[in-house]
Amino acid sequence: MGLSKIEYDLLKELNANLKVFNQQMDNLLRLKSELPRIIPTSGVLDTGTLLSLPDHLRKTAMTILQGRRMSADDVSKKSKRARALESAYLNQLVCMGFLRKERKGRIVSFFLKNEQA
Repeated sequence: MGLSKIEYDLLKELNANLKVFNQQMDNLLRLKSELPRIIPTSGVLDTGTLLSLPDHLRKTAMTILQGRRMSADDVSKKSKRARALESAYLNQLVCMGFLRKERKGRIVSFFLKNEQA
C-alpha cells in the first residue's frame, strides 16, 4: 500500500521545512559559539561593557542597574516592553555572565552578578 499524492506532498513539504530548520539551528549554534568573541564578557556591567552590548540588551541592563534586584515584570514596566521579551533579554544577560537570578516561589529576581543572592 503506497502513499497517496496528498501524503507524499505533505511529507515532501515537511522534509523541506526540516532542512530549513536544521540550517537555522546550525546558524544559531555557530553564532552562539562566536558570542564570546563578539561581546567581551568580564562579568561587570561597566560603561565600556554597556556600550559594547546591542541596544536591546543595553536598555535591559541599564534598567537593572537602576533597580538593582528586579523581576522580568518589573523591568518590563520600566522599559515599556513586553514581559516575555524582557525575560528573554534578562536570561541572555545571565548566560553572558553579567546577571544572576534567584527564584523564590513563582517570582524570579534578576540582579548584578557581584551582588549577594
